[in-house]
Amino acid sequence: EFVLRRNGVEFHVHVHGLGEFKGHGHIILTTRRLVYVNRDQMMPAFRSFSLPYLGTHDEKMNMGMMGRFHCDGKCHPHMGLIPHPAHFKFWLNQGGILQFQHIYKHLLIRAKENRACADMMMEMRGPAFMGPLNGMGDMGGETTLYISVQRTEVIQPPIDQMANMRVTEEVKVQATVQVNPMNPAGGMCDALALDC
Repeated sequence: EFVLRRNGVEFHVHVHGLGEFKGHGHIILTTRRLVYVNRDQMMPAFRSFSLPYLGTHDEKMNMGMMGRFHCDGKCHPHMGLIPHPAHFKFWLNQGGILQFQHIYKHLLIRAKENRACADMMMEMRGPAFMGPLNGMGDMGGETTLYISVQRTEVIQPPIDQMANMRVTEEVKVQATVQVNPMNPAGGMCDALALDC
């Protein structure tokens, strides 16, 4: 499931034996993997690159000069999709560091804690830690959060059938958070648009 999409990202991926892939575009965090989507016309053959959290290691999140956040790490070969070990690095060029770091760190921790359970589980539910992010610093630029909500309805069947039956339906909610840089409140959200 999609958790977060962040625009204004620069990334480099070096796969041993295949070379280096560079690009500018956006990054998507899901419950299982990190996905780079290239929007740079300089390398049209390089469209996207996906790194599973369970295969990544040695991740380092740093603040460089001029406040530019970057993350780098390594990835083991993964089921033919990544044939050789890879080294990745990406930069967030439009801010939003605190939220991204918080969500990315928790997704990595949960994926690696559930390594033993991952084989038994077919699909993970959306993260429950996303609620406390309200008003946590400046989002900067445009960030899209994908929130998964479960709704339960009780249906009354005909009299000749069993009593109450429960049906669960998953509703996808896309929340786009845009921050006004001129906001004197210090980066609190000005608008929250929900599309159901």
